[in-house]
Amino acid sequence: MLAAINKRITISKKWLLKPSMGIQYDRLISLEGKTLDNENEILEYDMDTSDIRKNLISGSVGIQLGYNITYRWSLMTSATHTYSLNNIYSNGRQLRVNYLRGGIIYNL
Repeated sequence: MLAAINKRITISKKWLLKPSMGIQYDRLISLEGKTLDNENEILEYDMDTSDIRKNLISGSVGIQLGYNITYRWSLMTSATHTYSLNNIYSNGRQLRVNYLRGGIIYNL
């Protein structure tokens, strides 16, 4: 679930800019896999692993740049940075999740 605000800024007849910021709630619904710890020991994870938080809160900031091709068609590109506000591990090990998302959006 994401709650965000953005501001549409018209640069010209063809170009627009939309900066945004928000807060996001993520609920872990599935987990399965293996990884290596610092001592090269294999750690297995599943939904019963007690040291993984099932609920995460993240903050995000982003910007969209749009170009109006025609009256009904536009091309958008965006970049969003998401930062986890709480640690994914509940046992004190430090791992925070950061994402940088980007892409092209084609609106119908």
